[in-house]
Amino acid sequence: MKDRDLSKAILVSLIGLLVIMSGSTAVSAQPAGPISNPRANHTFGEEIIFEADLEPGTEFTNAYLTFQTRGSNQSIVLPVELKVLSILQARVDLTNQNPMAAFSELEFWFTVVLPDGSKVQSEKVNYLFSDNRFTWQSITVEDHTKVSWVEGDLTLAQGVEDVIYQHRENFGRYLDLPYPDLIQIYIYPTVSAYQSALELSNIAWTAGHANPDQNTILMVIPTGFDQQLDIQRQIPHEIAHIRLASYLEGNSEVLPMWFNEGIASLAESFTAPEYWQILQNAYQKDNLIPLEDLCSSFPYYSDDAALAYAESESFVSYLETRYGKAGLQALLDAYKSGQTCQNGVLVALGSNLERLEADWFQATFNQGIVPRSVGAIIAWVILLVIVLAAPLVLVLISIEKKGGLNE
Repeated sequence: MKDRDLSKAILVSLIGLLVIMSGSTAVSAQPAGPISNPRANHTFGEEIIFEADLEPGTEFTNAYLTFQTRGSNQSIVLPVELKVLSILQARVDLTNQNPMAAFSELEFWFTVVLPDGSKVQSEKVNYLFSDNRFTWQSITVEDHTKVSWVEGDLTLAQGVEDVIYQHRENFGRYLDLPYPDLIQIYIYPTVSAYQSALELSNIAWTAGHANPDQNTILMVIPTGFDQQLDIQRQIPHEIAHIRLASYLEGNSEVLPMWFNEGIASLAESFTAPEYWQILQNAYQKDNLIPLEDLCSSFPYYSDDAALAYAESESFVSYLETRYGKAGLQALLDAYKSGQTCQNGVLVALGSNLERLEADWFQATFNQGIVPRSVGAIIAWVILLVIVLAAPLVLVLISIEKKGGLNE
């Protein structure tokens, strides 16, 4: 029995050795491609340089670079030059236009056409197009949200962290949406820096931009008295856009704009206090925008866009008050299933958009229902009073102490 076991062990070992040898032979038999070490570097606002090493002596008739941003179906193809030391190189000039937003994730590769017409392609490489004009500080909240900023101290960081915790706790009151594995937020200190970080297609008056394809958010939050209030508004707003897109598996375009922006506004800790005044002014001048006109897009100009945001926030808030979380979830699911702007309301809520718009109009302007934005105004005023009163209180305390000493 022992000899038989020994023979089996030797046979198994020989078979294993043959498998290993055949595997290593197959790997070594694969020829190495002539293109190696694809890489990139960039100076934001100036240029991106893509390079790769070409095996010396390789003859070719043409060479080009292909790159695209993650989530995009459009590729950019550029000619490649052969530099000294057999380096393939392609340059993208960013001084006249920027074809992508800051912190876009790029995928690129090189292709060489050989004399016989066949093509050889390098490996595909991912590259982060960071905004390297600035030195960024960062924190990570619950391993799911990374926040980076340029100017500010731990007060800003703590305010951001608190708002993210609050959002994750409170947003479930409105909708049940997944939270992506990682959201990356980049906070710019000035409007000019923020606007220059976006691709040219973005509208100048926006203060935040969510990219659901890459789960990134760019926003501007200047330093100053309003900073913490801006944090409480803008961060939950943009995170809500990312979560909506995640729930819709990237197809956020199926949502009416008024619903998408209304839900994001509902997520804010403080709704913009000017919204109520904007609505009142439009109502008095009979300039309200029909909700049907806000299904596919918002106006381009800032005043009209502000009214569109104000109406969306007010209308979705009205729907939440009337139908609750279940109604908002049913409406979201109706749009996810492919319903149109008008049909989604009918399927989910049993009423057409025009009827609901009339009900909202009646409740908002004829019955005097106070929207959430007025509550934000009150909170804003209270905070302002506290800030302004603090020095006066200190002075009074100081006077009282001096009086006590004099006695």
